[in-house]
Amino acid sequence: MSDLRQSHPLGRSPPIPGVESAQLTASITEPERDRLVELLGVLGDRTRIRIAWALSEKELCVKELATHLEMSQPAVSRALKEMRLLRIVTSRHERQFVYYRLNEGHIRSLLAEAYEHARSIS
Repeated sequence: MSDLRQSHPLGRSPPIPGVESAQLTASITEPERDRLVELLGVLGDRTRIRIAWALSEKELCVKELATHLEMSQPAVSRALKEMRLLRIVTSRHERQFVYYRLNEGHIRSLLAEAYEHARSIS
């Protein structure tokens, strides 16, 4: 198994610009790593990124998302289910509609950072 720490001359992970060393720990537990892989996997899907981006702008119901993204409502619902399980989105019920929004805090920051990185490598 490849380990990034092996490539660093001091046997540690190289510093990440803009991230305090206290924010990163020297080790990550297997369950934490599994959750991180699951989260990045869910966000690594084109449909779910499109949904997350739309929800970062405003709260929308499935029908509105489907129309905005030119997708079927069942496809949007399936993607939202996975996103809800990982708390990427939250929902609220209003009459017969369920409205979704991007979970505040970490997810919005993660998307912004990923976007900036993607722009820097294009």
